[in-house]
Amino acid sequence: MNEKKIIAFISVFFILTSLSVSYSIETGKRIYEKKNIISCGKKNGGGSGGGSTGGGSQTLEQGYILLKIKNANSNSPVSQAQIFVNGTPTALSSENGIVYFSTPPGDYNIKIIAQSFAPYSFKTKVSKDEISYFDIKLAPYRFSQTFNAQLGGEIKDESTGTKIIFQGGGLRKKSDGTLYTGNAVINIAYLDPQRADQLFGFPGNFVGVNSNGEKVLLETFGPMEVKIFSEDLSQELDLPPGVTAYVEFQVPDSLKNSTPETVPLWYFNESSGEWVYEGLLVKSINEDGKEILKGYVSHFSWWNPDIPSETTCIQGVIKDEKGNPISGAQVWSEGVDYTGGDFTGASRKTGADGKFFVFVRKAGKAKIIANINGVKREIAQIQTTMSYPSYYFKDWIQNPSSAWNICPIAGDFTIRNIKIILRWGNKKCDLDLHITGPKPSSGRFHIAKKLWGQINTDPYAEIESEDCEEDYPEMAYIDPTVAGIYRVSVFHNNPNDTNCGRFLKDAGALIQVWHRGKVVFTASPPPHGNGDLWKAIDITVATDGSLSITEVREVVDGDYCSPYHPDPSYETPCPQNQPPSASFSVPSQVDGSSVVYIPYYISDPDGDNIRILAYQDGQSGEFIYGDGFVAWHTPSVRSPRNFNLSFVVDDRKGGRVVQTHSVLVNPPTVLKIWETALGIGASVFGDAELLTSDESIYTINDQWWADPVVKISKSGKISAQRNFSRVFDVAITSGSVYIAYDLGAGIFGLGKYSHDLATTFWEIALTTSGRHFAKLYPVSDGLYVVFSTNSNYIIRKYNFDGGVVWETTSPRAGSVSRCHDRCMKVNPTNGDIYISIFEDFSSGPDQQRILRVSSSGSILATKIFNDWSPVVVLPYNNSVYIVRLWLLIEKYDLDMNTLISSVNIWSYPELEDFWISELSINSGYLYGVGGKSFYNSNMEFVRESMAITKFDLNLNLIYGKVLGISTQSDSERMFGSVISGNYLYVVGGYQVANIFYPIVVKYRIP
Repeated sequence: MNEKKIIAFISVFFILTSLSVSYSIETGKRIYEKKNIISCGKKNGGGSGGGSTGGGSQTLEQGYILLKIKNANSNSPVSQAQIFVNGTPTALSSENGIVYFSTPPGDYNIKIIAQSFAPYSFKTKVSKDEISYFDIKLAPYRFSQTFNAQLGGEIKDESTGTKIIFQGGGLRKKSDGTLYTGNAVINIAYLDPQRADQLFGFPGNFVGVNSNGEKVLLETFGPMEVKIFSEDLSQELDLPPGVTAYVEFQVPDSLKNSTPETVPLWYFNESSGEWVYEGLLVKSINEDGKEILKGYVSHFSWWNPDIPSETTCIQGVIKDEKGNPISGAQVWSEGVDYTGGDFTGASRKTGADGKFFVFVRKAGKAKIIANINGVKREIAQIQTTMSYPSYYFKDWIQNPSSAWNICPIAGDFTIRNIKIILRWGNKKCDLDLHITGPKPSSGRFHIAKKLWGQINTDPYAEIESEDCEEDYPEMAYIDPTVAGIYRVSVFHNNPNDTNCGRFLKDAGALIQVWHRGKVVFTASPPPHGNGDLWKAIDITVATDGSLSITEVREVVDGDYCSPYHPDPSYETPCPQNQPPSASFSVPSQVDGSSVVYIPYYISDPDGDNIRILAYQDGQSGEFIYGDGFVAWHTPSVRSPRNFNLSFVVDDRKGGRVVQTHSVLVNPPTVLKIWETALGIGASVFGDAELLTSDESIYTINDQWWADPVVKISKSGKISAQRNFSRVFDVAITSGSVYIAYDLGAGIFGLGKYSHDLATTFWEIALTTSGRHFAKLYPVSDGLYVVFSTNSNYIIRKYNFDGGVVWETTSPRAGSVSRCHDRCMKVNPTNGDIYISIFEDFSSGPDQQRILRVSSSGSILATKIFNDWSPVVVLPYNNSVYIVRLWLLIEKYDLDMNTLISSVNIWSYPELEDFWISELSINSGYLYGVGGKSFYNSNMEFVRESMAITKFDLNLNLIYGKVLGISTQSDSERMFGSVISGNYLYVVGGYQVANIFYPIVVKYRIP
C-alpha cells in the first residue's frame, strides 16, 4: 500500500461514518488533494458532522506528522513506504519520500515499511494544530544469501563484517510455527554508526529498556536487521524455540578504543517502539584480525550492540529576532564524539515560553538541532564535562518537570525569519515567486516552485506551494543567516492567455514582506512594461543582522531561469526543452459496455503544461479526462475483440510521447441498466430500500438543509417525494413505508405512510431524549426499531399499528454512537436481531459494539471490536458474517465467540484496493458492495469508484467488479445498495470539483 492509497482508504471511513456532504467534501479535499498537500498541512483537520446519521456540527482536534523518508545509504527519497500508526496502515510516502497526514492529538508508535528496506519504528507525541517533522533514513537490505535451513551454515557480509552461523535442523515458519527444512534466503540491513546521517535510520529514538525495567538512552556500535524467507519468499522464517544462532558485529574503526570488554545486546520491540536488553556480547578478534563483538541470539529482528549512555542535560530558549519565544520547535541532540543522541527531543516541542531541554552525554560533545516549520538547523554545539549533573531518561520519565530544575542553562537561541507572500487577484493567471540570495560559502542560490524546488540548508529559504490559501497563493520563508542581497522576483507563466492579461499588472499581483509579525513592506508591479518577469524588491541583510528593503520595480523580458540575480554574472540559461515521460496503467482485458478508469503518471522535466489525448483504434473514442486518470467508455461487443488504445502526451513545446496498448474487450458481465443523477449539489443519496412488487427504490436525498425521502421507479425516474428536515432511516413493507426522523431537541419520530408517500397513516414519538441515530428493520409481524438516548440503546418491536410489542435496553458507551446504513439485520433462520453500533470516544480508542437480541427482546450476546472503522454485520443460518476495517471478512458462530474462517480481500490480487461497506446474501452467495481506489504507476491516488465482490459462503472469491458510471466525475461513492435476483441497485454520490451530487444506478450482475 502507499500514501494516497492508505489515506484514501481511511478517508472512506470518515465519509461512510457520516452522510454529511460538507464533512465528506472537506475531509476529501484535505486528504486526497495531491497538489501541494504539504504546504496546506497546518489547516485544521476534520469537518462538520450531521447529515442523516450525525449529531450536529463538530470540530475534530487534529495534529499533523510530516515525514521525509530517505535511503540511509544513498540519501535518495524512498517512495511507497507504508506508514503504520499504532499498528494501523495510515499513509504511503510520495515519489519524493514525503508523508503527511493528520491524526488526533496523543502518543503514537509510528512504523515504516518499504520494499527492500528494514522496518523502522519510533514513538512520538502529536499536539493539537501542530506539525511534527521527522527526517527518516531507512536501511536497505544490501546483503542477501541463500542457504539450506536443514544443513545450516555460515553467513557473512564482507562489507560490514557481520556474521551469522546457523546450527541447522530447520527454521520455524512464523505463520504457523511448523518446521521448514528447505532453502532459505537471508537479507541483512546494517547501519554504520560512523555516518551521522545513518543515525536517523536507528529505530526507537535510541531508547532502551534494561534488565531492571529502567529506560535508558543508548550509544550504538552498529545495529543490523535480519529477515529470513523461504526460497519462494512465501514464508517468513525464524529460529525454532530453544535454538540460538551465533552472531558477530564488527566494531567500527572509530570506536575500537572505546569498546568495553562486554557490550549489552538489545533487540527492537516493534510493539513498544523501544529496544529491550537481551544478554551480552563479548569483545574478541576474528580470523581477519578485526575487533568484533560476538554472542548468540534466539530470534531475528533488529539487533543492536549498545551501551547505556551516561547522560546529563542542557536547557535553553528558542526566540525570534524580537526576543519573543518560539513555540512548537522540535529540538534534539546529536553526538559529535559519540554514536548516539537524544532523538526523543524531536517528539518534544517548545511551549509558549520557547523552552527546551535535551539529553547529552557527560564529558561529550553534541550538536543541538532545532526544527522550526520544517526547516532543520544546528543552533549550537555543547561540550559537557563530568561536573555536569547526572540526569537520566528514567529520571525524566518519573518526573518530567524535573529537567527544568536540574539541566544547566545553555542560553537563548535567536532565529531570524522573514515571510514573503505573493498573491494575485486574477486566479486565471499563473505566477511564480523566485528568490535568490547569498550562499554561506560562495555564490548565490535560486529557488522557485518549478525546476529548482526547495532547499533545507543554510540560508534556509523555502518556497511554499501555491493554492494553499485562497488569498495567499504563494509564500516563502527566509532565515537570512548570511549577509547580502536577497532578491524577490515574480515570473508570469501564461502571459499569452487572454483570460489573464498580457501584463503583470493585469494579474493583480501584490507582494508583502512580513518581519517580526508585521507587514514591513508592500510592492506591486509598475503600470508600464510588457515583459513577463517582475524584479520586485531587494532585501539587504547587514552583518549585524539588520534589514533594509528597497523596491527594484522593473518589468523585463526573461524566462524561468534568468535574469533574477542583482549581479548578472550569476545568471544561468534555462536548459533545452525536455520531453515528458508517461505511464498509463491499462488493463489487458476489460468488459464491454462499461466504464474503465485508466490511471496515469506523467512527469515533465521542465514543468510544462501537459496536454493528453486518447484514441481508440485511431478514432476519437469515448473518453473522459480526469485529474490523474482517463475514463474509457468501452465499446459494446458480442464476442471478444482486441482494440488499440493510444495516448498522446504533449508538452506544447515540441515534446511528445505516444503510447499504444492492446486491450481485449469481452462481452459485458456487469451491465449498467440505468443511471439517475441529480444536479442537486452538496448532497448524496443514502440508504436504499427495494419495494419488490413494483421494483421501485426508496432512498434519502441527504442534503445539507433537508432530507427528502425519494421514490425512484423501476425505470429510474423519481415518482414520489416527501420532505423532512432530517431522516434517520426508511423501511418498506408490502403495504407501507416507515420513516424514522428527527424533530429536534432530542425528539425522534416514527411515521407510517403509503407507498406513494402522499398519505400519512400514523405518526408517533419514539423518544424525547434521543441522540445520534434511529434505525428500522421490518419483519412479517411488525417493525424493529433501535435508537440511542443519553445512557442507553433502546430496542423495540412495534406492531403495524404503532403499538409497542416489547422493549429492551443496553447501556450506551462513547461520546457519539453511530448505527450506519443497514446496521440492524435479522437472521432469517431463527429471527435473532443483530445490531452493529460504532462508539466514538472523545479520547482513547473507538470501538464497535454488536448486540444479538432474540425475537422476543432478550439480549443474547454482546461482542466488542476495538476497531477504528464501523463493522458490517450479516447473520445467516448458523453463522454471522462480519466485515472489519473494510477489508477483512470474518465468519463467526451465532454468538460471535468462535471465528470459523476469514479472508483479507486484498490477498486476492484482483481485489487489491477494493473495500467493502455492505454485505448481503442472495441466491446462496455472499456479496460485498463498496468501492475501489485507483492509483497511477507512481502509486498516487487518482479516484474512487463503486465496486462489487461475490464470494461463496465459505469466503472463496467468485469475482470482483468495478461499477463505473457514465456521468463525468472525479469519484463515486456508494452509500446504500440492494441486491435482488440478478440486479444490483446502488445509491450514493458522484463528485465533481469537490462537490457531491446524488446518483442511483441499477446493474445486472452475474
